[in-house]
Amino acid sequence: MADAVFAALCDKVSGAPCWKWRGEVSRDGCSVYEDGVGQRRVNAQIYAYQDLNATKPPHGLDFRHYICRTMGCVNPEHVRPV
Repeated sequence: MADAVFAALCDKVSGAPCWKWRGEVSRDGCSVYEDGVGQRRVNAQIYAYQDLNATKPPHGLDFRHYICRTMGCVNPEHVRPV
């Protein structure tokens, strides 16, 4: 992760596949992150995916947990555009 603030909000337990989000959570349980570039509030899972892949989400697609289905997980390898 290139963003040190984001990385500090991820609880990456050694050997555990999920990264538990320790930052803000919306009323519906989604992880929320205020990105430092544009000061925008974004879904932390999408932010992680974009940071890892250096790309924006494909137009018209949404992101879903593909591997773990854990609501608080922000591991970008567990998210896929669908």
